[in-house]
Amino acid sequence: MKTLISFSTKTGNTRRLAQEIFNSIRGEKVLNEIEDIQEFNGFDLIYIGFPIHNFEPSKDAKDFIGKLEENQKVVLFATHAMQTDSPMNNKQIENCKKIAGHLNFLGIYTCRGELSESAAGKMIKSDNPQMQFFGKMRKQTIGHPN
Repeated sequence: MKTLISFSTKTGNTRRLAQEIFNSIRGEKVLNEIEDIQEFNGFDLIYIGFPIHNFEPSKDAKDFIGKLEENQKVVLFATHAMQTDSPMNNKQIENCKKIAGHLNFLGIYTCRGELSESAAGKMIKSDNPQMQFFGKMRKQTIGHPN
């Protein structure tokens, strides 16, 4: 079986997770950032990793997912700043599943990633109280994914 582990990252959180997945898979495999992938035909399974932005996959991940052929076997993995037991986490998982609706969706794994200081600062300055709340959670995210 030939497996592609693809990912998008801004701060390195998703890259760390992608590397762990790559290390744990046996057989023929390729690890690459989404932006560097020119060809994705010929893979039996594609892992797609991305950060969650505004409760859905990052734009580059959505674009990549949209290019995949119908019924391609995929596993999604995502990093985000909120607690994994938060009800809001369920919302973002459902949004990810919808975007991958045309694919042979095998599953999703999400985990907390470290919220960067710059992103937290922007969130705190936002007019949106929910974004301000998330921005203030930065301290709790330090050291993730772990």
